[in-house]
Amino acid sequence: MILITRWLWHSRHLLHWDSVQFALAMNQFDVSQHQPHPPGYIVYVYLGKLFQLIWPDPNIALIILSIISSVVAFCLVVLLVQRWFGKTAGIIAGLLFLTNPLVWFHGLVAEVYIVEAAAALVVVWLADTFLRTRHQKFLWWMIVALGALGGIRQSTEVVLLPLLVYVLVTGGVWRQMAWKVLAGLAAVNLIWFVPVVTMSGGLASYLTALWRLTRATISDEYGLQGLVGLLITNFAFTMQILRQALLPGLLILLLAVLPFIAEESKKKYRIDWSGVRFWLAVILPGLLIIPLILVKNSGYMLTITVFLLGLVAAAIVLLARVVGNWRTRYRTPIAAILTAIVLGFQSWAFFALPVRAFYYVSASINSIRTIDDDLDEVMSTIEKNFPPNESAVWVTGDYVFFGQRHFQYYLPEYDVYTVTPKSFVDYPERPIWHVRGKNVSDFSDKLTLTGNVRYLVFIRQEIFGPADDYQQIVKDAPDAPLAYYNLDDADTREFLRNKYNNYFVIERD
Repeated sequence: MILITRWLWHSRHLLHWDSVQFALAMNQFDVSQHQPHPPGYIVYVYLGKLFQLIWPDPNIALIILSIISSVVAFCLVVLLVQRWFGKTAGIIAGLLFLTNPLVWFHGLVAEVYIVEAAAALVVVWLADTFLRTRHQKFLWWMIVALGALGGIRQSTEVVLLPLLVYVLVTGGVWRQMAWKVLAGLAAVNLIWFVPVVTMSGGLASYLTALWRLTRATISDEYGLQGLVGLLITNFAFTMQILRQALLPGLLILLLAVLPFIAEESKKKYRIDWSGVRFWLAVILPGLLIIPLILVKNSGYMLTITVFLLGLVAAAIVLLARVVGNWRTRYRTPIAAILTAIVLGFQSWAFFALPVRAFYYVSASINSIRTIDDDLDEVMSTIEKNFPPNESAVWVTGDYVFFGQRHFQYYLPEYDVYTVTPKSFVDYPERPIWHVRGKNVSDFSDKLTLTGNVRYLVFIRQEIFGPADDYQQIVKDAPDAPLAYYNLDDADTREFLRNKYNNYFVIERD
């Protein structure tokens, strides 16, 4: 079912700025060039390259990786929940995973998050297996999986470090194994980190790229909002993500707490504190850490959502049992009704939510279709109306979904320009960034429009401000979000020289 539902609705294009950078990294890995962006995702990129041997298109290769990761994650969720809460809870968890909008969305696109979630589930499953068996081979495999997870997405390795500490302490091996485990984890991380640094031009080049991105992020976000403002924004964003992904499930989780605190039932339903500590070690660090960083994508909460789905399934079974103890014949109907409510909400959220249902682009099929259709329209309109050797494309559109990278990737014969993102350069420098295809990338103080350039094409009304009298609309594609300046017109050239002389040099008289 996962294979069918994911393949049937997968995205036609590289969805996100990051997706394009992953695809470019599959051609030439270099973190200093943001292929991919720092700190580097080398295990993810090379898993994509492995699938590229069968499916040459990077987008399809990465989507196949997402689909297979979805299958792996599904199996591990079912096994883990079944182990902790019983067979019925495992089945319900599988159904919730199958239809959850966040899980579904990220199984359809060329993004790292579902692969990250699958790898995190491997780590948690091995941790739980070690605690149950006390066989040290499972601990060492957990270390390998945790280190490899760092090569997929580094932040999740950090988030799961408290779980490692919990496992060592609870497993009774902290004193004799802590340093060995730390050394082993460092060794596994070095296996992927050394190639990342080597292919990025050395340690200095890598650290410079990492620092530039970090500084730009702090400047743009903390600098504009302040720490308190940013925390409020991140918290609100996190709550919006969880609302789309888990609203009825979270309510069910709250209801499931009642039997443990109500006077008439708490003696019958005793808290399994070992289970509470384990799941807190799995989930709580992420819930505390992620809202402190820059929540820019719904995928940031995907791994936590997957673990919470397992607890929602357990809560449904518990509530059905509580009702069943009162009226036995109601146990199965209650479980079915609660499951149906969550499944119905999740399906509605995936199929019905508009693109901008929340502060961010919603994890829905409408988002994928809209972005795919817009990319088709923009790229085909440019190719049809503006010859590559007579045109320059100036990009100031949506940084994430219509940024420089998309034009670079899908219009490889065109010269594409933008003001360089802050994360690429040292302040206060903001040169013009020029790309052409996969292999041309350079910087200059200004965009030089040579004599052969007749058209300066850009996202409509987005070049530097509101539309002016010299912008023209493509006549046979009036709905495309594009406009252009015709440089054959002397008045247009003079207008650009006067108003945008900080950006353009026009060589024609």
